[in-house]
Amino acid sequence: MRRENTGRSRTVIILSAMTAGLCLLILFVYIRFDRNRALYRAQPPVGRDPLIFSADSGFYEEGFTLTLKPDSSIPEKDDIEIRYTVNGDEPTGESRLYDGGIDLTQVIAELQAEAARTEEKKKEVIRQADAEAEAARLAQEQKSAQDLQKAGDQKAGEEKEPENGEEIRPGLEEGREAWQKSLWTA
Repeated sequence: MRRENTGRSRTVIILSAMTAGLCLLILFVYIRFDRNRALYRAQPPVGRDPLIFSADSGFYEEGFTLTLKPDSSIPEKDDIEIRYTVNGDEPTGESRLYDGGIDLTQVIAELQAEAARTEEKKKEVIRQADAEAEAARLAQEQKSAQDLQKAGDQKAGEEKEPENGEEIRPGLEEGREAWQKSLWTA
């Protein structure tokens, strides 16, 4: 038995493979969507915070101890650590550990002391940079003075007295300088 229409059977095979692939894609998308929907249902609704603070945000005249408690809809676990920062950075494993209350008076005093230390470090760096700049300036002045001294010594060495009755004739520049001096004195 011989098949006569092989083009038609190939088309049927390709269409059924594409249909099966499309069904698998739809199934995968549905599973992902259903999983994400279940995850979103487990999260607290938007507008509700997982923690309740003992005081509202704002500016206060006096310090107080800030306490946190979890929202009643969130199950409590004993192994959860709450870490916080006081400078607005994201907390890390090295950040302060919440242990029942945050004494804001103490935190403010620590921040002020840290700011004073930072300011003192800045001043020390500036003093050190000024001292280094002054030392470099003095070294440059000393080098310039030594260079001038060497140039003066070389010029003095060139103006030696002639030996054995030799006559020294001035060069062009020296003759011009002597001529200008005599002209001005006249």
